[in-house]
Amino acid sequence: MGGNFFVGASEVFNLFEGLSMQHQTAHTDPRALLRKSQIIGGAGQQPLLPIKNTTFYALIQAGKFPAPKKIGRSSFWPAAEVFAAIEKLTAEG
Repeated sequence: MGGNFFVGASEVFNLFEGLSMQHQTAHTDPRALLRKSQIIGGAGQQPLLPIKNTTFYALIQAGKFPAPKKIGRSSFWPAAEVFAAIEKLTAEG
């Protein structure tokens, strides 16, 4: 896997840089639990982080994005952790 996927991801983060994180998170309670589709998009939802599924899980494996919290068989991500990870990824660009 190496670090090659981050080159492609950085291009995506450059697209994301133009968006204000405050604008993206204005209507989301930081205590909320988010589903993957709310983070990377799906079913017509606007993504917080416009990346593909494979890159999303590669970021988790690399420790650059938080691991999901499991509730039964479902996976959720705390909104505050998601927002912090996106801010950090954007700053690393």
